[in-house]
Amino acid sequence: MKCFLEKLILAIVCGAGMGTVLLIGLRWAPMPATAQGTAATPAVIRAQRFELINEKGGMIGRFAPNDKGEPQLNLYDAAGEQRGSFSTCNGEPSLALYDAAGEVRGVFGTVNGDPRLYLLNASAKRRGVFGTFNGEPQLALYDATAQRRGVISIFNGEPQLTLYDAAANQRGTFGMQSGKPLMELRDAAEKVLWSAP
Repeated sequence: MKCFLEKLILAIVCGAGMGTVLLIGLRWAPMPATAQGTAATPAVIRAQRFELINEKGGMIGRFAPNDKGEPQLNLYDAAGEQRGSFSTCNGEPSLALYDAAGEVRGVFGTVNGDPRLYLLNASAKRRGVFGTFNGEPQLALYDATAQRRGVISIFNGEPQLTLYDAAANQRGTFGMQSGKPLMELRDAAEKVLWSAP
């Protein structure tokens, strides 16, 4: 009788141990990869706006349509000021950079298919533009009031420097025309005062 009880106790202990191991194994066994991947990874995510936040809950990125319904990605600093933007405008790409006060300071994009780089002051007034116009390179410089004062360009395949006064009147031209040097000085009404040859 004693031998039978010892075997019974041993069987119960062994059974309980094996049951515990089996339960633990089932509890921590990984889910099949196909079932887990199918449930957690949708083929398409559709939304009207995506926002990226930092660990404090502040928005540092936003991807949404702009006011014209075109895609725009905005980047923000820790203070919430916009520092960068990548978008399309009338179907053409544009990259804008902003200072710490949220003012746009530079824009790079295309206009009618020609690449342009715009530099602006702290008041968002244009100070310089470099790009191509009708496929030819041009650099334009502006004063503090955003008035164009000088242009260096290639015109019909020939170099040219044009100077303007504060009223936007052309006052001087220096360059090449038909393979020959050209110089012109003009008055405030843009009348030619002197030219060579």
